[in-house]
Amino acid sequence: MLRGRQLKGGVFRGNYERTFMPGDGSCLFHSLACILDLRTASSVDPPGPPYCEDACGWSKRIRVGHRLREKIVDAGYAAYYRALDLPPGTVLSPAQAADPSTFADEALIAFTAHTLDITLYIVGSRTSVYAYPGRSATSPCALLAHTVAGSHFEPILPSDESSSVDYSCPLTGVVSGPTKSLLPATDPLLQDDLFQSAM
Repeated sequence: MLRGRQLKGGVFRGNYERTFMPGDGSCLFHSLACILDLRTASSVDPPGPPYCEDACGWSKRIRVGHRLREKIVDAGYAAYYRALDLPPGTVLSPAQAADPSTFADEALIAFTAHTLDITLYIVGSRTSVYAYPGRSATSPCALLAHTVAGSHFEPILPSDESSSVDYSCPLTGVVSGPTKSLLPATDPLLQDDLFQSAM
């Protein structure tokens, strides 16, 4: 089972852990695959072991994260990019967004949150949180740490596994199980001023 480093300070009060993810450019998608405990991100592959189980192994986890990225970009990023109507180079092009070695920018993060219908809270420090909303005020929420000069994401997971959120990924071929790492929008942690000010 993947375990992380306990976050003892601030609002986390030892109830959450930051978990290692590979820094290959797709760390946002590896983090989300971990949070969702994906079995597979392809309709071709048979569901394997859950992402967080030791039986999964890092090479399989990396493939699942890359496939998740591919599925998200294929879900309409090109149309989203055209609708932004920004000068070239302002945000990732569709080809850049699909490249597993390219770090996600704000446009890809926002598109990912909307596509998965998950509100993403990006924790940059003890005093800075950025929110990328899902499709509604009741979308489940995921916590991500943004580290190493703003270019690496790691999931922040509840230390205990007492709660779970029913979540069905809207992407075809993406198989997740009951996840204990998504928070309901009404979770007491998210009512803290640090998170409320991000919305």
